[in-house]
Amino acid sequence: MDRGRLEAFSDGVFAVAITLLALNLAVGGPGHGPLLE
Repeated sequence: MDRGRLEAFSDGVFAVAITLLALNLAVGGPGHGPLLE
């Protein structure tokens, strides 16, 4: 596998992971406690 393709793949994986973490914090972040109970 070419090094450039490997770097692009890892960048994509990190981008998806960070996006999912950001969405999780936005939905279940502070201020939404009573809604989840």
